[in-house]
Amino acid sequence: MAIVVRTLIEPADHEAHNRLDQAVETAIGQKGGPPDGLMVHLAHPFGDGFLIVDVWRSESAFRSWWTDVLGPSLAALHLTAGEHEISPAWSLARP
Repeated sequence: MAIVVRTLIEPADHEAHNRLDQAVETAIGQKGGPPDGLMVHLAHPFGDGFLIVDVWRSESAFRSWWTDVLGPSLAALHLTAGEHEISPAWSLARP
């Protein structure tokens, strides 16, 4: 079952988001392409930081991405992530 994962990065500004985006892009290039299981990704300003909202095919795919790429990228940039909010995705529509 697909899942929705929401992760708040706070405190952070737009520049911090851009640095994280670049670090993740570099990691994706080193791994040979986008992560298996990622269906949708978006980030938007929220509170004193930004919220990452992803849809994954499975929680294990997300956890692997977090452990291998996103968690280390956040740590390297001294950014703090809140607890993940994970819920089932009941539907997903694409144009």
